[in-house]
Amino acid sequence: YHHFPDYGVLEVVDDDGREVPVGESGELVGTGLLNRSLPLIRYRTGDRARRLDPICPCGRSFDRFDAVEGRWSQEFLLGRNGSKISLAALNMHGDFFDHVVRYQYYQDTPGAMEVRVMPAPGFSPDEAGQIQRAYANKTLDELAVTVTVVDDIPLTARGKLRRLIQAIPASTDPVT
Repeated sequence: YHHFPDYGVLEVVDDDGREVPVGESGELVGTGLLNRSLPLIRYRTGDRARRLDPICPCGRSFDRFDAVEGRWSQEFLLGRNGSKISLAALNMHGDFFDHVVRYQYYQDTPGAMEVRVMPAPGFSPDEAGQIQRAYANKTLDELAVTVTVVDDIPLTARGKLRRLIQAIPASTDPVT
């Protein structure tokens, strides 16, 4: 993953809050630069990653990291070849979410992902197609992506959205 400093500052730090050397793992700590009403400064995510050399074959020279391990057991999708795809890698920006109240990822088969969309007034089939294409372009051959419009995506008792519902039978889960 590339870190884009236009959004904020991302650090990979040890238990004492010091940046780890290239090749070592640590906790991801973020400082956002876009939210002026509630800035997060050195926010400890609880997620872990390995810091990489910033020089990349693609030509970018931003800080890089890989081997992301989420703090919750269901923070990744399983790709076609068994790879773990972090939900952070699926962050998406675009006006195709302008008419979406909530969305959620659902996976019951490795290599496939359903994006469940709870539409707002004005949502169109064209926007559903744009969402599908954006995720397909992002995940390439790892995930077959479908978009399903649903009436509701329930929140938890605490009012939180569960971003991923994963129902992969243990016999097909390459991780177990």
